[in-house]
Amino acid sequence: MRGVPVIITGLGSCIAIDVVRALRADTSVRIIGCDADEWALRQMSPMVDASVQVPRADSDAGAFFATLEQLICEESATCVFLCTDPEVEAYAAESPRLSCPVAGPSPELSAVLADKAATYEAVAEPQLFPWTLPISSESDIDSAFATLGSPLWLRARKGAGARRALELDSAEEGKAWMRYWRLRGCADDSWLIHEFLPGAIINWSGLYCDGELVAGAAMQRMRYLLADSTATGISGQTAHGMTVDAKVYEKVSDVAIRKLRAKPNGIFSVDLRLDVQGRPRITEISARLAGRPALLAAAGTNLPLAAVRMFAKQPVGDAVSKTPRLGVRMHRQIDVEPLLT
Repeated sequence: MRGVPVIITGLGSCIAIDVVRALRADTSVRIIGCDADEWALRQMSPMVDASVQVPRADSDAGAFFATLEQLICEESATCVFLCTDPEVEAYAAESPRLSCPVAGPSPELSAVLADKAATYEAVAEPQLFPWTLPISSESDIDSAFATLGSPLWLRARKGAGARRALELDSAEEGKAWMRYWRLRGCADDSWLIHEFLPGAIINWSGLYCDGELVAGAAMQRMRYLLADSTATGISGQTAHGMTVDAKVYEKVSDVAIRKLRAKPNGIFSVDLRLDVQGRPRITEISARLAGRPALLAAAGTNLPLAAVRMFAKQPVGDAVSKTPRLGVRMHRQIDVEPLLT
């Protein structure tokens, strides 16, 4: 494969940086990075072959996709990686006609996956998820505690990184937490309450081609950056992660994904957590890469590169090892390169 051009958006985001690092395993891939932020482009331009400033997807989606389409045509791009939630949400809302594939599900399915309650309802397999109740009034919190007791888990229906999540020991804590956010102008937020899952936090990511699972891998999030600055100790930014055996997580994730689409296509990323009996329960399905793609690539499952080759109609080849290594660790710290051991 020679000179395959690929566009990566949200270039300054941690996921985009991981995608770039993973794609650098094949030096013939031409990487074009986009971001609305000038400083992100300045920082990341040495890592890519070309960098382009684009409008913000969350404030002018039409201009963002018009600029992206122009770039696709100029570069004859093979595929696009949308790497941030605002870009994926804009893609879901706008359903833009682009001249190359996006390395994720369709706009229609992306819209479902942006809402955790909608995902739960669309999969329609409650046993794959923690016990879940969408909250329409504060009395629902009382009902949840009457059903399950404590602790419970409260979070916003939309957003990554445990957005507005809180472990609850009482219904009053949950009500106070929701009032706190309403007082700060977040009255339009919708909420979910779940059984509390105490076990390991896992990400499984997979690549599909017309219904066939091409490759998948799993990692455990063991520690988070800036954990002490959040109410839950979960920041969404993995400081220490490790590859783990994907089999059991792949089985659960694949069932859920196929409930959403009989013939899935592109990249899906599933977050899971173990319940009190050690069974994996799905907490979120993302329409973009999540977890740490560079860690999975270092262990032998390079999903970004496999996706590029798939869209270029090339064999995935050495992008996916038949025997990916388990126990490969990534240690991340602010302002330094991650350490892979």
